Amino acid sequence: MNPVFPPELEREIFEIAAWDDRSLIPLLLRVCRRVHRWLEPLLYRVFTIDNSDLDSDPCMLAFHSKPPNFVRHVFVEYFSSLKDQTIDLLARYTNIISLFWDGDLPTEILPILDAMKIQRMNLWVSENVAEWARLILHRPMLHSVTHLELYPSDHDSEPIAWEDCAYLASLPALTHLCLADNLCDILLDLILQYCSNLRVIIAAFWTLNPVFVGSAEVFAKDLTTNDLRVVVARVSDFSDNWDSGVWGGDDIWTRAERFVAKKLKGGIECTQYLLDK
Repeated sequence: MNPVFPPELEREIFEIAAWDDRSLIPLLLRVCRRVHRWLEPLLYRVFTIDNSDLDSDPCMLAFHSKPPNFVRHVFVEYFSSLKDQTIDLLARYTNIISLFWDGDLPTEILPILDAMKIQRMNLWVSENVAEWARLILHRPMLHSVTHLELYPSDHDSEPIAWEDCAYLASLPALTHLCLADNLCDILLDLILQYCSNLRVIIAAFWTLNPVFVGSAEVFAKDLTTNDLRVVVARVSDFSDNWDSGVWGGDDIWTRAERFVAKKLKGGIECTQYLLDK
């Protein structure tokens, strides 16, 4: 197919179409070779590791045939029975910039993550929050992280001392922190007191969980701080929110940033915390 527009404009048109509707990417790849070359990295930039057959799944085989640096964003639904395969895959894809890890984080994975330069990370905190913090927060894998989301594994976690999570204040790149559900009660006061490096602090509540229905509204109403960085958000699905963000959509980070910026300019009262749905 001969070009109709200048190459730069043509590429931009196809990339906009692909970003706007990802389901079109396989079809657009067939237009011509140059479009295939432009758009193929988009097809493989987000990778999911779950309980499918990692050795024979067609999608997995396709990923294996492509350059590892295509993969930029990884979602892991972790199963201990697939630990070895998960380790092998993560060792291959070293160019990851965002990682959503759904499940326990085995110690064997940590050295692999330490070698990466991940910028955005979503992690589940184990039932023993203090023990988890001492094990994870000092790891090199967090040194490049700018946006960190933490989710509780247990809704009745014990309080934590600042000494156990003090590494949060010294993470060199961290500017955005999201605490989900009961982690807000456990950690928020400590974060506000010690983490002056943070620009946005989100207290997020999972609205699909009956345990937390209405919790965001109650939490926001009970807050007494005038810290302009604090945003209380309702999230229907954290993984969907992550997926929206990695594809340039309007996730809770972009919405919270707008909220805080408006607060700083006086457009929102300093005692208003709840982000609109």
